Order: sequence, then C-alpha cells, then structure tokens
Amino acid sequence: MNYIELPWMEKPKFAWLKEPLLLYANNLLNQRVITARNQSSLTPVVDEEKAGYIEILDENTWRKPEVVKEFRILTKTLEELEYWEPVNINLFCPVLRK
Repeated sequence: MNYIELPWMEKPKFAWLKEPLLLYANNLLNQRVITARNQSSLTPVVDEEKAGYIEILDENTWRKPEVVKEFRILTKTLEELEYWEPVNINLFCPVLRK
C-alpha cells in the first residue's frame, strides 16, 4: 500500500509527512537490498573468532591485594586455555563487592 497516494495525504495537515515518509521508504528499500546481499553472501558478516573475544587488561594496582591476586589467577587461566575452551568467569568474581 502506497500511503503517499492515499487521498488523506493530500490534506494540508499531512503535507509535512510526505517527505519523511518517502525517505523512510527509501531507507527500508536500501536495508532490504543490504540484508539480501548479506544473507546470500558466503562469507560471514561477523568475525567468528572475535565472537567470544575477551580483552585482558592490566590489573588495577589501587585495588586490595586479594582482588589483584584473583585477577592474576583469572588472567593466567585465560592465557593457558585455548580460545575455544569455555571458562566460567563467575568463579573468579568476588562474592561481595564492598
């Protein structure tokens, strides 16, 4: 259904809506083309290697020594594991944060 051709769109109070509606319709058509191209592509859009990526940052030395120690244990565990092996990071989180 083309709303721009409907009789009520010719009324003055809807004059402002015509251009944004055309722009929106064109955007939807462009997105449809992009989506179809992505779905028919043989290469994945998302990098599967980075899908489970965790960045290891340096520990914050302003924290309590216990927290820094837990962080070092987690860092060592992550460095020793292969990237496809899952790890439950919750095991390394303190029970109570103060």
